[in-house]
Amino acid sequence: MKKVVIYGRVSTQSQEWQRQVEELRSLAKSKGWEVVKVFTEKISGAKANSELKQTVKDVKVRYGLGKIPEDVYTDTIDSLNSDLDDITLELQDCSQDLSNLEPEVGNIVTMCCKLGELWGNGDFYFRQKLQKLVYPEGIFFDKKKGEYRTENENEVFKIFRRLLSDYKEEATSSIPTCRLGSG
Repeated sequence: MKKVVIYGRVSTQSQEWQRQVEELRSLAKSKGWEVVKVFTEKISGAKANSELKQTVKDVKVRYGLGKIPEDVYTDTIDSLNSDLDDITLELQDCSQDLSNLEPEVGNIVTMCCKLGELWGNGDFYFRQKLQKLVYPEGIFFDKKKGEYRTENENEVFKIFRRLLSDYKEEATSSIPTCRLGSG
């Protein structure tokens, strides 16, 4: 009977590995393998990558010292290397998503500075999208006051308004000010 080790891993504290282990136990049973050890952990991909490399090294050392048979070594190394490849690909995908966002931030600031122009040149559907972007919960008309009101606005525009207000205050003040933090 072939002996195997099960390794179940999730990357966040809110995830559970129990289902993985149950499925791997079922697979082992269907193949006639004996599960000799179950390893489980909750760990991020980057940490898992370095720890998995260490596990591969440990398995090689144990095999070299004759502590595990060749068939267990081969199956374990194949499985660990497969996991290591998966984690490496996952980390590469994540690092591509963390690219330099500065050009996009610049585009967004430029767009925000031209909202009036965008509104004026847009058709009905574009204006509707723009309105939902700025006021995600909608705009209401207050009949008593004869004004348009909103319960909430996009957080980015709140920040812009606060920065503009600070800038106007400083521009009209005769004493230079320095504001640190968010307000």
